Amino acid sequence: MTQAQGSSAEPLPGKHLVSPEEIRRIIVDGDAEILVNSAERMGRRLKEGNVARHQMLGVYGDIWRIEMAWPASPAEAQRGLRILKPKLASLGKRAKETADGEETLPVEELEVVMCQAVDVVLEQADEVEEQDTTRRQAFERLVSFFEATLAYHRHHGGRD
Repeated sequence: MTQAQGSSAEPLPGKHLVSPEEIRRIIVDGDAEILVNSAERMGRRLKEGNVARHQMLGVYGDIWRIEMAWPASPAEAQRGLRILKPKLASLGKRAKETADGEETLPVEELEVVMCQAVDVVLEQADEVEEQDTTRRQAFERLVSFFEATLAYHRHHGGRD
């Protein structure tokens, strides 16, 4: 990705909650087993980190708007997808400012994973005739991953 397009969130030190390889297999290959297992880990971590559901629903609202815009204007939807990255960064920054000294916050982990997933979606299909279809499929997999993460957060007793 070029500097003009923006860079990914920096990987966090230590073990990845969801590795870049797992993200690629979810988004590019559509591996449902890895999607479910990774979403379960993310949902549990977000619950354990006391992340409120409303924090995640704000991101989900943005994702939903992108999904609804895609059929009418793929270019505008992809623009919205790029803009999702600074919104995720802002969410992570706000969480860090209110944290009580925890080194790595779950919201920061969510930011890293989702920014990497956005990058993988945007990398798909450089050829114009296939670009929208391939990116759309990759985006739908990102949506499924986020929805599953949200569901597991609630399943594990995440607060509203």
